[in-house]
Amino acid sequence: MATFLAIFSVLSGTASILGLIHILKGEAQIEFKKITIGAFIITGILSLYILFIPGTYFENSVNSKIQRYSKEATNSILIQQGDFSFGGMKSYAVKFPEPFNKAPKVEIINENGYNYAPYVEKTTQFQVVFKRSSDDPSWIIPQSFQNYIWIAKGEPLSQYSAANPNN
Repeated sequence: MATFLAIFSVLSGTASILGLIHILKGEAQIEFKKITIGAFIITGILSLYILFIPGTYFENSVNSKIQRYSKEATNSILIQQGDFSFGGMKSYAVKFPEPFNKAPKVEIINENGYNYAPYVEKTTQFQVVFKRSSDDPSWIIPQSFQNYIWIAKGEPLSQYSAANPNN
């Protein structure tokens, strides 16, 4: 899905910019047709790159804006998981789609084995905040848009509310 959206974004962005230039320059200019063909050839090569090379900047950029989420629940336990991407050293918060009764246990899966994997800085019943730190004395900033999976396990809020109607 992220690959399709990345390719669509690149193609539609190129078409929009070329269309604007075409309108501003006028339709009768032959030179513009050469620029248009060249731009779409470059865009086609970039689209093939996005399609066949996994984990490109463009794909990860789109992927970081898509929240994937799944849920497994019983009467006494709720397991939610999703993925997230972020770069740099800033904190990154993920709001749980369904709140927990109290702060759940949250795990991070570093499926690609990145250096500078995030850790759980703070967890509440509504969200988890991830942070990274650098042990490297060279102060190298981690690569942007690294993908991770989070899994939260705890007691569902609806279970707690049904058991204690006074709250």
